[in-house]
Amino acid sequence: MKKHYIFLAAYMIVMGLGLFVCKNFLNTPYDGVHFSRRFLPFMALLAVMVVIYSVRFQSLLSLERRNKNTYIFSILPLITIVSAAILAALHYFSWQIASIIPFIDATLIGIAEEGMFRYIILGALLHYIKPVKAILLSSLLFGALHLLNILGGLSIDEVGSQLISTIAMGIFLGTVYAYTSNIYIPMLFHSAWDYIFLVQGIEVPYVSQLFIITIVLEIIVTCIMLWRIKRRDHMYS
Repeated sequence: MKKHYIFLAAYMIVMGLGLFVCKNFLNTPYDGVHFSRRFLPFMALLAVMVVIYSVRFQSLLSLERRNKNTYIFSILPLITIVSAAILAALHYFSWQIASIIPFIDATLIGIAEEGMFRYIILGALLHYIKPVKAILLSSLLFGALHLLNILGGLSIDEVGSQLISTIAMGIFLGTVYAYTSNIYIPMLFHSAWDYIFLVQGIEVPYVSQLFIITIVLEIIVTCIMLWRIKRRDHMYS
């Protein structure tokens, strides 16, 4: 695990550096209008780092492939969040650079953060400790990443709110990955979720309703999958 934690530290350093540079040298705080555009080179670097590392250590990180029947639960919230993202895209998207950047940014975030915290960290932890503990630990680390947003100008209260929400999302996405062994489902879900916020798509008709349905499904699906993971773990222990 040591090399994986070292890589995580490098990831967080690049993330923190990017936030610091954007706020203090580019006059673009985390909640600024142009933050996605200014932070994009750092996001691209993080995604490239994760892809290279994942390929390099694929044999150590890959999980046993599950039956495709395991996808049925995780696909339900994926359908609603992707539908919401599509509605937001139909409303806001154009071929101007300002509309394309949020799509690129959301895609890179999905690759970088899910690759880092689900494929690498959770994938490695699942080889050493019980699945539920691995999911919780990787989710806490995922939440801790967002503490760095203080460097981007967010207040303690705002970061605290982010911490809670990202840990909750980390538990859901970690459970999905541990249950299905398919990293593309968390990546797509995460990208769709972030795209909605990047374009303020929650204001588009029906998107807020789909968003609420997604959260309800997340809770239900997480409970079902965690119960099944624990039962599966007991069967083979």
